[in-house]
Amino acid sequence: MMIADNLVKCNHHFRALNAVWKPQGKDPRWSRVKVVCRFTRIQYQIVAGQQVFRHPGQCGRDYILDKLLDFHRQHATAPEKTLNDLHAAMKQIPADEYCNEAVPLQARYQRTQSRRRRAPQPIGELLLVVLARLGVGTVKSTSEDRDAS
Repeated sequence: MMIADNLVKCNHHFRALNAVWKPQGKDPRWSRVKVVCRFTRIQYQIVAGQQVFRHPGQCGRDYILDKLLDFHRQHATAPEKTLNDLHAAMKQIPADEYCNEAVPLQARYQRTQSRRRRAPQPIGELLLVVLARLGVGTVKSTSEDRDAS
């Protein structure tokens, strides 16, 4: 019931449902049970269903990897940590969603490439794109690399 209380207080969707049920004279306990039932169906679809959640009230779909990149960019996370988190998130995404997840990342990459010559770019974003394309977490130089250059 604590989950239901928090959802009604903090989530717009469940707050709106509660606002509809309240004037109908529904018992607050009944409303909380309905909220918990809806929440468990959503949670089951995400966790046990191993699929990306699609809410009927949403027009489109948010892209998990794109949102994760935005989060790390806003919080100035180290590129290694960001890349590790991206790899961990990719393991959780069903394989049939990879193409959909790649669309906003490709657009982000294209924007980075087109702006590269016109304006300075934060090195972290550029390195992150390069490292992600190479599929490595970090690049370590060896003494042979330094001798060869």
